[in-house]
Amino acid sequence: MRTLFLLGLALGAWALAQPEKRAVVIEGSNLVRIGGVGSFSVSQEAEGIVGVIEDTVIRSNRFVFIPAPGQAFEEGKRVVRVGKISAADAAVFQPALVSVAPAVRQRLEPLVAQLDPATAQGVRVEREDLEVTGSLLVIVEESGEGTILGPLEAQAASGQGAQPLILRSESSSGQLLFDLDTDLVVIEGGAGFDDNGASGRADEIAYDQKLGVAVLRCLGAEPCRATDSGGNEVVAAEIEYSTRSGNLRARQRERPRQLVELRLSLN
Repeated sequence: MRTLFLLGLALGAWALAQPEKRAVVIEGSNLVRIGGVGSFSVSQEAEGIVGVIEDTVIRSNRFVFIPAPGQAFEEGKRVVRVGKISAADAAVFQPALVSVAPAVRQRLEPLVAQLDPATAQGVRVEREDLEVTGSLLVIVEESGEGTILGPLEAQAASGQGAQPLILRSESSSGQLLFDLDTDLVVIEGGAGFDDNGASGRADEIAYDQKLGVAVLRCLGAEPCRATDSGGNEVVAAEIEYSTRSGNLRARQRERPRQLVELRLSLN
């Protein structure tokens, strides 16, 4: 009896020591799964599906779950595509319908047809005080790395006035990169910010949610330009802006360590 008791304690301790899988959980909507190919959820409302992964909330009307490259289809190891999915995303499930029983195929075909990209809406991602709207979110569950494709806009609380800080992509080809393990987001492909009278434009902007600091960086010969709420302009290859103090300052052209690590992990 004592041996069984000790074995039970050991197994309990081992179970507690195992890290929980990081996965997108769908609330209030059933997932349709087709074998090992993947699963999906469809709504006719713009933000009719809510997904949660750790402290991040995702809202859209299309969620598609597929295996990560080289991985079996398993919760915690999926790639999740949310929002304005492509025709290729919708076609992922078609070949699998051929191999199922006729009765099952008859039930699944109308559901797969609802994935129609023509009626797919964009995505809204909420993480603490940051809210991002974009066309498509791609997130890898195991690593927690995500990309939101433009056109996109992010809003966060500001210490400079009643209006929120606005971060936006300056082109439809821009994208926002994030990692669930950090407080940093990066907008690439041309970016701008507006904050209660302060504004700036750059090739890319890194924003630290915890510090409330945005770093503007220009990669070519043309420098970044930013103006504070008092009309004072700073022109430099790299500019730091604090949403708490409202101060702008030129920086040496170097990337914060956290930004370097994030970009390396996402490339």
